[in-house]
Amino acid sequence: MAASALGAAFAVYGGRLTSALAQAIALVLLAREVAPESLGVVTIAVALVSLAGLLADLGMETSSVRTLAAGDRPEAANTTRFHFRAMLLAAVAVGAVLLALHQWAPDLVPASFLLLAPWIAVERRNNLRISLTVAVGEERRAGTSLGTSRLVALVAYAGLAGADFVSPQVEYFTFLIVSALLSQLLLRKGLGDVLGGVGTDTSYKSAVRIARPYWLASLSGQARTMDTVVLGALGSPAMAGLYALPARAVGPLRLAATSISVVAMPRAARGDWAQVRALERGMWGCLVLFVGLIAAIAMWGEEVLVAILGAEYAGAGAILTILMLGVMVNIPGALWSGVLQGSGRQHTVAKIGLWLVPAFYLFIIAGLLLGGAQGAAWGVSATFLLQFLIMLRFRLFGHWGQEA
Repeated sequence: MAASALGAAFAVYGGRLTSALAQAIALVLLAREVAPESLGVVTIAVALVSLAGLLADLGMETSSVRTLAAGDRPEAANTTRFHFRAMLLAAVAVGAVLLALHQWAPDLVPASFLLLAPWIAVERRNNLRISLTVAVGEERRAGTSLGTSRLVALVAYAGLAGADFVSPQVEYFTFLIVSALLSQLLLRKGLGDVLGGVGTDTSYKSAVRIARPYWLASLSGQARTMDTVVLGALGSPAMAGLYALPARAVGPLRLAATSISVVAMPRAARGDWAQVRALERGMWGCLVLFVGLIAAIAMWGEEVLVAILGAEYAGAGAILTILMLGVMVNIPGALWSGVLQGSGRQHTVAKIGLWLVPAFYLFIIAGLLLGGAQGAAWGVSATFLLQFLIMLRFRLFGHWGQEA
């Protein structure tokens, strides 16, 4: 049973990690074809459009996942129908804004950026389909489809990169769209009654009200990923550069926390506490290995980074070690957060997330003033530690899993 729960988490993490690496390689391919200024505009546009998709989602993706895992397929179908309409409206709104920006500054925002409008719709729909597949216990299928689709699209993109008949931005945006469509194609079987079913007579207003706690939790989590932006705004460029590399390096490991939360929530919603406890036991075993990795980085990370990057990056190894400590304590906090959401305490998770946002920025600013880039890293890890302690209280004293 432990292998089943932990294996599901690894499957989701493997798919997300493969997807992230494929997208990073695609960005490198784009960087080889365009100037740094154009690359910067593309990355900013993708980030802003992604944020627009998150805002338009209103928490309905996570709400439908919990509803489906709890066994209410008609209600889940109702929520997914509203989600589909919301994403269509988001695509239209994004397209209108991009068209206006293109008319105003065609050199800065070329016509190819209009492809981001259909992309956000198919990407969010793909995220929904993957999440629902996880909700019904097919984590391996979800992870495989996500990773495979990104890799296939990446191979096609690499073959077309540099073609004279299409702009580099069109190539990159097409990669994003095709990979999302391929993933949905791989997951086309099953869930027909949820993604295209009749549903219930619940109103859109009621569906949004039910989904609001999940939305607030997602927004608060997104707000707590802006550490590099804060450092760049308040610190020196050199300090921001020193911090940026370790921050990027721990990015793939941060996916482990979200992956284990995604797997835990539907199990808690189904009341499968044996599987949840098995997942928790497996997590503790993996964290023992994580401690060994952090110890190795603490001993040799600084020396290796300076040898590779040069003396100007002295201190990056210590920053990496500090951020790794934060990622480690974030993993159990994320698991317990997913359990609370799955067991019907989503309002509690939303409130905790909202309280953590100001704490995150206060810790980073205080750390920056007291200890520069390393102090900011301690601020980030302190926020993760605070989340861990809050969630630990619920784990120990919050009647966690007594429904079994």
